[in-house]
This record gives sequence, C-alpha cells and structure tokens, in this order.
Amino acid sequence: MKKILFTSLSWFFIAITAMSQGYEYETITVEEGLSQSSVTCMAQDEKGFLWFGTRDGLNRYDGQGFKVFRKIPFDTTSLGSNQITALLTYDLAGVFVGTKNGLFWHNNATQKFKNIKLTSDDASLEVKRIYRDKYDNIWVGTNNGFYRVQFEVTTDNFKSTGYLYRKDYSPRDTLIVTVSDFLHDSSNNHWIITNKGPFFIPFGENGEFSFNKDLSGAMETYSVLDQKAYSIVEHSNGYIYILNLGEIIQYDPKTKEFKSIFKFNFTPDPGINQIAEFDKGSIVLFGAFGMTLFPLKNHDAIGEPSFIPSPTFGNSQNSHRINHVLVDIVNKDLFWLATDIGGVIKMYKPNRVFNTLLLKDVQGLEIANPYVRHIIADENRIWVNLGLGILMYNKATGAYKFFDHFFLPDLKLSPTTISSFYKGSGEGFFANVEGGFFKVIPDESENLNIQYYSFDQEVPVKINTVFETPEYFLMGGGSGRVSVVDKKTYKEISALEFNNFANHTIRLLTNAVIMDSRGNLWVGTSIGLVVVENFDPKKPQESSPKYFQNNPDDPTSLIDNRITFLMEDSRKNIWICTRNGLMSAKMENGELVLNSDFPKDFQNQVIYGLLEEASSGSYWMSSNSGLYRYYPESGKVENFKYRDGLQSNEFNTWSFYQADNGEMFFGGPKGFTRFFPEDIQLSTDPPLIWFTELVTADDEKYNLLVMDKSKPLQLNFSQRSFSVNYIGLNYLNPDGLTYYYNLEGTNTVKNVALGSSRQINFSQLDPGSYTLRVSASNKDGVVSVIEDTLRFTIKGPFWRMTWFYLLVTVVVILIFWLAFYLRYRNEMKRLIAIDKVRKNISEDFHDELGSKLSIISMYSEFTKHELGQPESNAATYLDKVIDTSSRLYENTRDLIWALNPQNDTLYDLYLQLKDFGEELFQDANIDFHSSGISENLKNKDLPMRYKRHLLLIFKEGMHNALKHSGCKNIWLSIDEKDQHLVFMLQDDGTGFNTGEAYKGDGLKNMVQRAKQINGELHFISKKEGTRIWLELENKTFKK
Repeated sequence: MKKILFTSLSWFFIAITAMSQGYEYETITVEEGLSQSSVTCMAQDEKGFLWFGTRDGLNRYDGQGFKVFRKIPFDTTSLGSNQITALLTYDLAGVFVGTKNGLFWHNNATQKFKNIKLTSDDASLEVKRIYRDKYDNIWVGTNNGFYRVQFEVTTDNFKSTGYLYRKDYSPRDTLIVTVSDFLHDSSNNHWIITNKGPFFIPFGENGEFSFNKDLSGAMETYSVLDQKAYSIVEHSNGYIYILNLGEIIQYDPKTKEFKSIFKFNFTPDPGINQIAEFDKGSIVLFGAFGMTLFPLKNHDAIGEPSFIPSPTFGNSQNSHRINHVLVDIVNKDLFWLATDIGGVIKMYKPNRVFNTLLLKDVQGLEIANPYVRHIIADENRIWVNLGLGILMYNKATGAYKFFDHFFLPDLKLSPTTISSFYKGSGEGFFANVEGGFFKVIPDESENLNIQYYSFDQEVPVKINTVFETPEYFLMGGGSGRVSVVDKKTYKEISALEFNNFANHTIRLLTNAVIMDSRGNLWVGTSIGLVVVENFDPKKPQESSPKYFQNNPDDPTSLIDNRITFLMEDSRKNIWICTRNGLMSAKMENGELVLNSDFPKDFQNQVIYGLLEEASSGSYWMSSNSGLYRYYPESGKVENFKYRDGLQSNEFNTWSFYQADNGEMFFGGPKGFTRFFPEDIQLSTDPPLIWFTELVTADDEKYNLLVMDKSKPLQLNFSQRSFSVNYIGLNYLNPDGLTYYYNLEGTNTVKNVALGSSRQINFSQLDPGSYTLRVSASNKDGVVSVIEDTLRFTIKGPFWRMTWFYLLVTVVVILIFWLAFYLRYRNEMKRLIAIDKVRKNISEDFHDELGSKLSIISMYSEFTKHELGQPESNAATYLDKVIDTSSRLYENTRDLIWALNPQNDTLYDLYLQLKDFGEELFQDANIDFHSSGISENLKNKDLPMRYKRHLLLIFKEGMHNALKHSGCKNIWLSIDEKDQHLVFMLQDDGTGFNTGEAYKGDGLKNMVQRAKQINGELHFISKKEGTRIWLELENKTFKK
C-alpha cells in the first residue's frame, strides 16, 4: 500500500507543479462539515469510507457528508481526546485512534469508543504511529516507547505490552525513546524507528520474538544506528531506506550492511518526516514545504535531488504543511492530502479532455469583470469577444494577445463596444459594432487588417445575430426587423418588419435568425418566434410573418417566449433553444408543430446554445448547469461540469462556436472551454455501493455496514414497515450518482429507479424471505460492479405460524366436538323427556282408556242383563256408557292437542282452556268469562309436560264446578304477580267442604299434577263460591 500510494502521489505533485499532467484540486474544510481545518492523519477502511483525524475530533467522510466524533464529558464510551494524532482501520470491525492522551478503539458496530490502557497513566502519552504487522499484532509508537496490542475482535478485549518505555516518564525527559514509524519487512524483521535511531527485531516463523523491555538492553542488542530516525520504507528493488537525521540510509538485507547514500547540507526540518517509494527508480521525501525527489542509480547510488513545493490555495502565499498523504481505493488517480491549516486537499486527474483557458490566468488583461461574449476560431487562432476588445489565442503556441480597441482616426471610434462576432465563408471575421461592423483579416504576424463598414440608419443599431446565404447576410439585433444586407456592398437592400407580437410592450431583441433548407425564415426574439414560409430576401415586404408565443393554457405552444438560439441540423430538424428548455419544430401545411418532450435533465433551465456532433448523432448544449450532451435516439443525457474541466458551470448567450474541423468552443463568465467531442471520455470508475442502516417504524436501528451478511436479518411482523439507507462512494462525482434497486421474495419488484435518493421506504411488506439489491451508476452511466445485498426475513404474525394453524385446527375440532356433544346431550335429554312424557301419557292414556273401556264393558253387561229382566235399568246403564265414551273422546282429544308442537305457548294453552270452557258451559245455563289473555303470552314457551298437567288440572276444575257448584257464572284468568304467573278458576256456586274434598280422587289428582310441575295449588270455597288458583315461577315460561 505504501509503495503504491507514494508512487502515484509523487507523479501527482510533479503534475501540480508543471500543470502538464492536468491534475486539479478541491479543498474540504469546515464549510463542508470537517470538524477542524488542521488535519493530522487519515485512513480509508475496506469499504472505502475515509477517516480524518484533526486537532478537534475524528471525522468519517462518505463524499457527501461527515459524521464527527468528539469527546463527550462524563461519557466513557465517547472519544477520550479530541486531538487525533494517528489512525488505523482494522478490517470492518473498527478503527484504532491515537490521540494526545492515549489510544482508543472505535467499534463500528456499536459506534462506541473504548480506551486501551497502554500504561497506568496515559494522560501524557501521545500516540505517533499505529501499525499492523503480518501477524495481526498492533504496534503503537508513542512519545514514551512503543507497545504491542493484541486483542480479540469479537469481545473487544485488549492486552498491551510496552517496550523501550520508562515508568517514571516525564515529557521533559530527553532520554525517552519516541517511536515514529514501523515496518514489517519481507525478511520477517520488525523495524522500529525512534528518536534514538532505528531498531529491528527478528520475528520467528509464527511471529514470536524475544525482546528485553529494559531500555539499555534493547539499545545495546538491537540498535543499528545511533542517530535520530524519522521514517522507513522497503523499496521494490529489495533495499530498505531510512530517513535519518541529515541523511538517507540504505540497508541491504542480503549483506545486512548499512550505507549512507545522501547527506543533506542542512538539518532537515522535523516537518520533513516521511520517506516513500516514488517509482522503481526513485524515492521521495515529503513534509513541511513539499517533496524532494531522489533518483536512484544502480540501486546503490542516488542522483541529484529535485524539490517540488507543495501547492498553495486561497489567499495564502505559503505552502501548506503536508501531514499525511493517502491514495484513494475507490477512484483511480485520486489522492488525499492532510494539511496543517488548509483542511483536506482532494487532488485528482480529470478524465475529460476539455481544454480550458481562464481569463484570470491571462496576464496583462486589465478589463473590469471580463467575460466571454462571443467566440470564433480559424485553423490556428481563437478570437474571443470581451466586449471592450478582442483576445486572440494561438492554439499552437499557447500565446495570447489582446486588442483593446480598433482605432480608425477618421471615424473616431475608440474604444468601441463589440456587439457580436461572425465568422463568414470568406477569410477573416466580422466584428459588429454600433452603426456598422469591422471586417478583420489577420496576417501571418497576427497583425490585424481592419476595414470598417457603416450601416444605413434603418439597419439595427446593434447586430446580435447573422445568418449567411449565398448572396446575402440576414442580420437581426435590437429592433423588430431583420435586415437583408448585400454580401458585396455590405448595404441593406431590404428588411422584414415584425412588430405584431401581442405583448410588444416588452423590449424586442432579435437573438437568432436562420433560413432553413426549405426556404423558410425563422426568427427567434425575446418575446416569441416569427416564421416566414418561402421567404424571398429580395421581396421581404411581400412576406406574411406568422407569430408564435407561449400560451399557458396550451401545452402545444412555445414553452417560453425568450428564444436564445435557432439551428437547423444535418437531418433538417429545427431546434429552438429558450430560457426554459429545448424544443424542436417543423412547419406542416402552414401550421407550426412543436415538440418539447425531452429529458427533464436539461428542461426548465436556460439553454444558451446548441451544436451538433453529426458523427455520433448527439447534440451539445450550454446552460447554467454546465454542458449537456444529448443523444435523441436513445434519450441518453451526459452532463459535464466545472469539476470535469469546464471554465465554470455557467455559460453565456451567443458564446459558442463549432469550427470546420469539428472542434467546439463554449464561453462563459470565467473563460472558454474547447474540445473535440470524440475525445471526451466517460468516467470508468464504478461507484462502491453499501447499505448503511435499516430503521424500522418503531425506530429500531440496525447497522448494516458491520452486519453479518451470511445470515438474513430477522424482522418481526410489527417491523414490516421500514426504511433502508445506503451510500454510493464516488469521491470525484459524489452528486452524480443514480441508484436502482431490486427486491426478490414474497413481494418482488425489479429495476426500480431511485434517482439520487439514498433511502428506500417499504410499507406493510408481506411476511416472508427477501433479498434486496442496490446498485448505482455514476454520472456517465457506469454501474457498480458489485451490488450490495441485504437478505432479510419478516416473521409472520402468530396467527400465521404453523403451530397456530395446528392449534386453531385442534380448537376448531374441539369446538365442533363440544357443540356436537352438547347438541347430542341436549337431544338425548329431549328424547328422554319426550320418552318420559310419552310414557306418562301412555300410562295415563292406558289407565284412562282401560278404565273407561272397563266401565263401558261393565255397563254393556248390565244392559244386556237388564234387557232380560222385567224391571230393567238398561237406560241408566246406556247413559253411563255414553258419558264414559264422551270422556274417553275428550281425553283422547286433549292428548293429541298436548302432543302437537304448534301448541307450545301459554297463549295456545289459554285458548284451549277458553274454548273448552265455552263449549262445556254453553248448554248448562252458566256464563263463562275469561280474562288476562294478551299477545305477550305468545313469548312464553310451555314445556310439554306442563302443557298436559295444566290442561288437565283446570279441565278437572271446570268439570267439578259444572257438576257440584250449582253456579251461574265461572271465571278463568291468568295474571303476572311478583315474578309469578297465577292461573285462577272461580265460580259463584254453593261451595264445598275443602276438608271433605280431599277424600275424592279428582282434587287429589289436581294437587298431585301441580306438584309435578313445581307449582302450588290453592283452594278457597265458601257459600258465595269457590276459587282455585295455581302459582308458577315466571322464568319457567321464558323464550
């Protein structure tokens, strides 16, 4: 690394000195976010991130911004000191940070610091150098000896051993060994460079060594020179070179001999403290004032050194002290210089072949605020209109000459403001001025032969644009007309007037005039477009100009009235440049057809000029955002800016030109840029792309830079909405990156363009496994070779887990089984109840039917016997048979009614009793009254067994009243009282003895039936009548 770094670096410094190699620089200071402008050291990790140590904090840089680490009071996990002195990146795990107050370790995963104790008191221990040998030992050089640090990356456990240091150390102790450099050479020796001279320690095969910690023992055993040393390098030629005090020492590993190959005639400033390989034939020193290059002769002698001063920047006339130099691993030909007062200097070699002349570099040019107004060129020279004079630049010699005025005594024109240039088909060029123009023909000695021609008063006072036909010049300027000027006499022979614009109150300037291959005249003005079809320069007064302007309500109109340039290309396309983008146009059947459907890259901004690169079918445009190259067939756009070698990002109207050999010229406020389009090479450095952080919706953050990519990141279902941050590293063009992503998995999307955004937001992704890939392309379309990949898994919710499906299945089965069981059990209970009722009904019916049939049989026998007797009771017996048969019919009918499921409510029961009472008493001269019936009774279910018992209880009561009470009225009612239902039967008869009544079977049966349905039957009988009522709990009858 060290050899490669300084080889490129040294060539770089020579390029800066001579400017022949085309290197340029940019400074990065506190204005860009650097914590402090005094940069002491630098390092670059494996992913390409840069680490800058300053005297006020540690900085991590990604090309677009800084992350600054500083000491935080009372926070032991922060940086222990803001004065950074040395840096060493360790793979991707972290960074060793040397400070004025000891050594610290930054864990990239946790973003926390840990103090590595080298001594019992590191407060005065300044770290000079941190070095990693081939056995992964970390060597720390300090102002009190050196230390070997061994540690376990996964646990952040450190073990340090000190050498050549004193426990009673004091910064004023001049006997202390200060270590400034290390080297693990190809012979397996470990070199230590100190203020007492260089030492080397032989390593064993496995990196073991024996070293006496005692200072005197070490000095005697391992000292190779007894003078102060600064730096060491192993050259590719096999020798080791040591920068010692006042000389350069060469060590031959084969002979193990030291040889002084160069002695300084002055004591080197301590700032000149590093030595490195320049190339296979040189070594180089660098430090406070620049670099000194030493060519090697036959590997054992050194040639005459040459001094290369370090660059100066800004208003400072002093060179910056260079503390450290680093070669970039992301972009080739890019170098980083850590300076003492100027921040970080980024030095690079642009890959463009733009040739730029800046006006500030033209010596003796004494014009206030000069800028390039117009530019033209011939075979050997470039002519630049600066307004108050002409700058001539010789392309072959690089010499320039300024003509501050054209002095014609008889016309008294001095100095004269030049309004425009025009390079005609003949020799020389035209310089247009107020009231006329100069015909300028330079000779071989670059003297100017000048002829002045004046215009008639009608000719525009200031000529802005000229278009040449075989016979005429068409000239437009600061008025609403185009003059037709004879090419031989330079006299106006006719003119086209156009003053019919809608908003002619605005100043009308003619900025562009062309006559296309179809004979149509196109005029671009400051307030719109004029088109004259089949224009005849000899008879312009017979023309019919057509006017076109922007209409905000018509998207097919001009996008802007302020036209800057018109051009017909080799394909006969008309191009219109405006202050709000680019358009193409054509005339069809007398109608103007416009097209503004072009890439948004250069739309909505000023397009000053347009030049055609016919060989590639592309077009070059100047704007306020640099130069654009546009390929219409593919839609590809390339953008070039100041950092690519242009004079600036801003250009000027009319300040562009294309020579006959294809060379293009574009001028702006700082100078002009010229180039051959085919020589412009695109950047071949692909950006490095890295995922940096994943942030979930609940603000949990994952550091993706150090995450183990071998395992997918596990996200919970609640974290399925998140954002992913990433960065593309390209330090030459950090703002010109375009990002793309592909997502593979449950939800798949491909090749999604993200523009310049460095964040992807995902919302409500479905559970599953995913692979996210992000790539980036630089401004020239070169895509990153390796896409960064992030694998992650979104866990499903518990209701989507297999165990949950199994559990739900089991629960559903249990629910179905339980429902089936309960239904089965209820059905069995119902069937048992029905069976019991049926059994009771069967028994009742059997007893009733058997009893009645026995009575019928008995009376039938009596009747038969009586029929044979003289005094017969047959009629009486027949009456009893009839009565018994009637009762049997009634009981059978009641049984059938009770079994009918449509008669299961109290309402149905009450109607049955009411119908029975009305039928029973209608022929007995007894009035039957019923009350309490309502629709609410339909909502009260009546179990089957209740239905039969209640029916039989009150039918028995009605029969008894009919037979024994002698009543004239009987009442049946139902009523709700205190959560009870009360059934009542009352008559106005003679009453009966309730005590005697219990001796009969009828009343006993009524009481017994009431008990079977959990009811209580009451009797009250007086001379005024009898009342029977039954009470049941109301809940018995709820739906």
